[in-house]
Amino acid sequence: MSSLSGAWLAVALIQLVAWIGACLLGAGLGRLHRPTRSALIALLALVALAAAVTALFIAVSLAAVDWAWGAEKVVVAAPIGVVASLAAAFVVVRDALRARRGNPAPSWLLGALIAAALGALVGPLAILLIGSDVTWPAVLAVALAWISGSAVALFATSGRPRRVIVSTAAFAALAVVLLALFTVFGPTVGSAVAGGGHHLPAADGGTGSAATVSVADLRETGQGTTVHRFELEARHQTIPLPDGSEYDAVTFGSVPGPELMVTQGEPVEVTLTNRDVAAGVTLHWHGYDVPAGDDGVAGVTQDAVAPGESFVYRFVADQVGTYWYHTHQDALEGIVRGLYGALVVVPPPTTGQTDAGPAIPDVTALIHTLSGETLVGADAVLRVPGAASVRLRLVNTDQAPRRVVLDADVQLVALDGTDLGRPALIATGTSLRIPAGGRADLLVAADGASLRIERGGDSGIVLGGTGAPAELDFGGPEFDVLDAASGAMPEWASGRYDVEAAQVLDRLLRVVDGLPRLADTINSAAFPYIQPIVVDEGDRVLVTIVNRSSETHPMHLHGHHMLVVSRNGQAAEGALWLDTVDVRPGETWQVAFLADNPGLWMDHCHNLDHAAAGMVMHLAYRGVTSPFELGGAHGNSPE
Repeated sequence: MSSLSGAWLAVALIQLVAWIGACLLGAGLGRLHRPTRSALIALLALVALAAAVTALFIAVSLAAVDWAWGAEKVVVAAPIGVVASLAAAFVVVRDALRARRGNPAPSWLLGALIAAALGALVGPLAILLIGSDVTWPAVLAVALAWISGSAVALFATSGRPRRVIVSTAAFAALAVVLLALFTVFGPTVGSAVAGGGHHLPAADGGTGSAATVSVADLRETGQGTTVHRFELEARHQTIPLPDGSEYDAVTFGSVPGPELMVTQGEPVEVTLTNRDVAAGVTLHWHGYDVPAGDDGVAGVTQDAVAPGESFVYRFVADQVGTYWYHTHQDALEGIVRGLYGALVVVPPPTTGQTDAGPAIPDVTALIHTLSGETLVGADAVLRVPGAASVRLRLVNTDQAPRRVVLDADVQLVALDGTDLGRPALIATGTSLRIPAGGRADLLVAADGASLRIERGGDSGIVLGGTGAPAELDFGGPEFDVLDAASGAMPEWASGRYDVEAAQVLDRLLRVVDGLPRLADTINSAAFPYIQPIVVDEGDRVLVTIVNRSSETHPMHLHGHHMLVVSRNGQAAEGALWLDTVDVRPGETWQVAFLADNPGLWMDHCHNLDHAAAGMVMHLAYRGVTSPFELGGAHGNSPE
């Protein structure tokens, strides 16, 4: 779909350039005889008209596949472009015929050309300012700007034609500014931004009652006979890098932070203390579905932990798998600088084992870029002593997808902390793409194998050796994540959905942090003006994610795992559970989940640059409120 959308934009720009060229000729640019000038203008007009009609057909084709792709093109850009081009082309052809007969040119020819150019300009502006969520105020604003600009052009050309371009350009600039202000600030008008924008201004239990529960009360309170306790201290720390330089990191005692390995069924208690991180810090359990009050999102589920303060997180380790933890206060800077670590939950001991833990050796490898260097764990190269087989837990803690490749056949056994119904073979030389925030567990049964990371320099993993990773290339095939779908689908996914929602990802001019900017948007709005997905406990929810932008967006939903229903219309042939969905440009994913974990949950792009630029929304359970707010005395800033 992105290629078809790109074709539409290319054709729309051809239309605009052709009409601009016609305007310049119509204003007298160049020393041309009138018949030659008229013929050239007519040629450009026919090119522009053909482009306008082609853009209309492409827009209809896009809308037929998915309305989100063609909305503003079908409703606004294409109709205005075609009407303006048809009217101007009629005038131009008529003028060309009059020129051949030696008749004088009509005084309003240049005005018609400028009106057509303004109509062609609507296309690029619509995809930059309006997006997929077309509203009647936006349509009227665009139409009025074009009509009034055209009227000014036609009126001005009845006087001195050579001055019309300056006067009309000035008006057009004013109209564009006013239109931009309307479409940028328009989504904020009338939008309820309660409690910092993360929950509904008036939530009830879905039964008409006023009963509510605070997210601060949705916490794990039970205690088992044996509680697995950890202590983490956030601090500034200078650490050595593999190239011999030093880096001023912010850590939980090391980079990465201590690995928290616990046994399924254990109650877990983690005490976070902030020694000297001025911005504050929290702990979010990425991919692990803790109670909402322990989710660790500053301004939503708690206040940021200030220097000298502590916060205790509690949950039961009932979900076996590979997860990771990181700060969710000023997350972009905090994670990049080192506030992250691994959380691994292993099965209880089986018959014959004396200790809890996996039956085969476990190796956790967190991939992270620090000061331009790719680290695997704490160093550039992770070396694993030889073993018959190893479970390699790969975690991408970066802001962009990372591809890895091995020189051995491996089995993919889990994604995002959930074991697959059956292992999927990744053949030698096939690359595996891990989205930002995603995890992949590989079963490697090849002593001496190497793993390389794309754009990772000399970084990688060596299994059973002391040398550098083998030189491997990424020119081979890439593993398709849908090939990992296996096992039985849950019973609730086979019936009707109680809630169906859409997330259309785009890049538009919007207000972020009080200032207009090119924002990363969901449903044509930027945080905190994106309306949440509202559910009741027990709802079956279907979400369609459409990526209209030119960048990948790893969409991460807190508190829930998402079941992949389809990608680009191709159904998943079995269960595939993800908490971070790697939505590439032009892709459409459908995912489903069961609303079984009440709370207020962030749903955002885990490229945290995009999240900071507006790509954050919430999943809100009716009846759940929050006493916390963004900003405020604690300076809560989750992204």
